[in-house]
Amino acid sequence: MKRYLRLIIVSWALAAVAAFLPAQAQAAPTDPCASSTCTPWVDSGVGILAPIVGQRQSAFLWSYNQVWLYGYTVNGQNVTVGQIRVTAKVNLNGRQSQWTQTIGTFSGPAIYGNNEWNCVDDNGILPNTSCSGGWQSRWNNSNGSPNFTTNTFTSTDTNYHQDNSTYWYDFDYFWEAKGYGSLLWTTGTLTSYHFVCKNRTAACQFP
Repeated sequence: MKRYLRLIIVSWALAAVAAFLPAQAQAAPTDPCASSTCTPWVDSGVGILAPIVGQRQSAFLWSYNQVWLYGYTVNGQNVTVGQIRVTAKVNLNGRQSQWTQTIGTFSGPAIYGNNEWNCVDDNGILPNTSCSGGWQSRWNNSNGSPNFTTNTFTSTDTNYHQDNSTYWYDFDYFWEAKGYGSLLWTTGTLTSYHFVCKNRTAACQFP
């Protein structure tokens, strides 16, 4: 009986000590493609994408909001990893435009995302010129470390469109999924509705 009581007391003591120990961190998932040849794939859910996506909300607003499925192919088998939501918005104010771009997890693992954009000036002379200084990129970093959270970029400045011309924005999204560090996914270029800025003074509008 005394031996039985000692076992109970020891068990309680061990449980009490364990309660004050820090919880052990869960091991990071093993990248299934680290030692295999995997090909990333994405699916917009709307079949083959048209060159221009999104919706004209008004003469001064265009937006895009879509959930994408993504995964990889290995040994001829398609494996789904998760879903991401990507959004974009272009606001027109007189001859100026502002834009917002977001990428984040919809389902599945957390992602480390990158928003890219380019403002295009179709001035009738090929190749088209850029009104944003070429393609721009914003990875979701903090002090050089990746953030596996929703990545939102909102322009803090505006592009002034001085030409009597047609303009649009090209957007692209890149991401890594937590636990799949050997793979990089991308939507490919998504193009906003075109907007027109006439007579060098009239307000720019989506036709």
